[in-house]
Amino acid sequence: MIQRQDTHLDSLAERLRDPRVRSIIEPMMAGRNLGNVPPDDIQYVLDLGLCRLDERDGLMIANPIYRDVLPKALTRG
Repeated sequence: MIQRQDTHLDSLAERLRDPRVRSIIEPMMAGRNLGNVPPDDIQYVLDLGLCRLDERDGLMIANPIYRDVLPKALTRG
């Protein structure tokens, strides 16, 4: 899927241009605190399936493929 650069991944890159998404994903990928993020923005990334809530670890990237693809998409701008 990653090597083929499926349409889904193109859509994912488009989502990262949204300031609400970027303000959450970027600090997470850099290992920083999110700071004061509006709850609606957190719900938005959850609804998109980019993140999930873990009882022990809190908000995290939803799956291993996204953990691999998101940093690359962020650095491409």
